[in-house]
Amino acid sequence: MSPVLASPLLFPPSDLIYSLVNLFLDTTNTHLCLLHGPSFRRDVSNGIHYTSRPFGSVVLAVCAIASRISNDPRVADRHQVGWEWFKQLRPLDSFDYASSGCLWDLQLFALMVLYMYGLSIADKCWLFAGMGIRLAQHMRIHRKRRTNKPWTPLDESLTRAWWALVTLDSYASSLSGRMRSANSDEFDTEFPALVDDEYWPGEFMADPNQPWTQPAGVVPKITAWVLHLKLLEIYGFAQKTIYSVRRSEYWDALSTAEWGHNVAVELDSALNNWVDAIPDHLRWNPHQPSEASAVLYSTYYWVQIQIHRPFIINADRSFSSIAICTNAARSCAHVLQAHHAAFHDITLSNMLAAMLSSAIVLLLNAANSHYDGAVSTPRDLEDVYKLMEMLHCHEEKWQVAGRY
Repeated sequence: MSPVLASPLLFPPSDLIYSLVNLFLDTTNTHLCLLHGPSFRRDVSNGIHYTSRPFGSVVLAVCAIASRISNDPRVADRHQVGWEWFKQLRPLDSFDYASSGCLWDLQLFALMVLYMYGLSIADKCWLFAGMGIRLAQHMRIHRKRRTNKPWTPLDESLTRAWWALVTLDSYASSLSGRMRSANSDEFDTEFPALVDDEYWPGEFMADPNQPWTQPAGVVPKITAWVLHLKLLEIYGFAQKTIYSVRRSEYWDALSTAEWGHNVAVELDSALNNWVDAIPDHLRWNPHQPSEASAVLYSTYYWVQIQIHRPFIINADRSFSSIAICTNAARSCAHVLQAHHAAFHDITLSNMLAAMLSSAIVLLLNAANSHYDGAVSTPRDLEDVYKLMEMLHCHEEKWQVAGRY
């Protein structure tokens, strides 16, 4: 079957395309390293988006996402930001069913999820993330390559696309309360290489004699995303165990009555090890906040809340999930406040979920402060109001913030 004929894609003016592409690559793409910046810029400069519909769709999706943080007056206002470009995307219409799929198809699914999460139909992200995962599995990107062929930029780009989809699938399934499309025990793809875009083979700054090598003394910027992936692997185990819909009867034979608490304790230990492994340049400093550390630490506290949330009601003195969730919510609120004061805009939508979860935990703790283990402070409500103000600030361009 050939791709369905569709209307020609309508692009922004060329100068606006370049502006939005650069904005996306310098912001969102640094936290979710989906696109290889140098080659993507070259392809746009060469006008490939005018001759290839799959690549053109990727460019339109990038423009739609970047428009949320663009100050250019030519992007639409309020809730319509990026919509004129996003509404043209038809991933299944442009897909060639006679082929096994290509990199641009995978990237498009990931980019559509990134944009859709900010809409009032955020629950549909789970569907599109799952479709991207299934296509990647069909292309066998979820398995470690067992060949001696040299690793190419295409191989690494496909690996990045896989992990981007896994990241988005993790968040989409959590926020929609549905199952993940890819659990960590169902794939063995290696993490992305700790080599920044400009040092890939074929790039001007790359060493032709040592391919896929980061220069000594140059800290890879992609380190933050790989740490993010490892954090979500910890959360993925919680999703499959603590949040399982129906626990098999074999669990009872293999574990104790307190298996849920035991899982949480082990995951706490894994989180502690994860924090200890954060390099110095990515550690949180409230006096000098960076976007990379803000994303990592707000996600860390969010994961901690998700792990202990099911045990809040039955928490006891020796295992106070109430205290753990409350402390995580306070810390998360302070990270988000410092980030908002320094940068204002957000580049990853999961920070909105962290705002919501932190505010709810602090409100519940204040309402139930007469329970053992729940200690509320006046600043907790101040933090709630500040989190609500931040959601209100983002509501104009992120509809889901208003929904929260």
